[in-house]
Amino acid sequence: MIVPADTSLPPVTVGEFAGYGLVYLTPPGAAEPHFLMDALNAGTSWLVVGNEVAVGDPASPEVLMFTAAGTRARKIVLPVKPRPFNVKALREARDRMAPVVLGGRRVRSPSRAASDTTHFELMFDLAKRPKTAPHFRRLVHATNDGMWVELYREHIGLPSAYLRIDTEGRISGRLSGPANVEFHEFGTDYALGVREDPETDVKSVVLYTLRRSRSR
Repeated sequence: MIVPADTSLPPVTVGEFAGYGLVYLTPPGAAEPHFLMDALNAGTSWLVVGNEVAVGDPASPEVLMFTAAGTRARKIVLPVKPRPFNVKALREARDRMAPVVLGGRRVRSPSRAASDTTHFELMFDLAKRPKTAPHFRRLVHATNDGMWVELYREHIGLPSAYLRIDTEGRISGRLSGPANVEFHEFGTDYALGVREDPETDVKSVVLYTLRRSRSR
């Protein structure tokens, strides 16, 4: 729910965030599960862009733009084709998460430990997932108007890809990022993010310079 600064305007419910774990919603009459969030943090995402609010559900390639009053202004369709989950990458994601999630079982009750183990394995069970992977992971802030969209990757240890959306809703740029880095802000000539060391899990702030590529 987004509450406008102008208290005379009503709050706008644009999406609900699920808790930790694998959460699917199947609308009445739908053949496929419609997910808000999976274990890898690809969930309903919203971002304030100028005087509008962008809302995206990764089950769809669409990003909806709303006015401050909650009126739908326009729709942006990302040029992303549906693809299946990468089985090898999902195994890698499970192996990365297992020490953290399963490592604490010894301090829990036997019933809780068993429940956590079952829950964890379900998160990586392809039979429980939609047939196609999310179209994107999240919307990212841009200081120079517009926004960026991080496309889906099964885990942060894979290289990343971002699309820049200008104020008119057009794709105006693409960026390939390094593995183990998640960008949180883009400027005209920089990308600010966080790098996670794959060996120690220690996180550090990183700053990259952006250079426009020359078309040939």
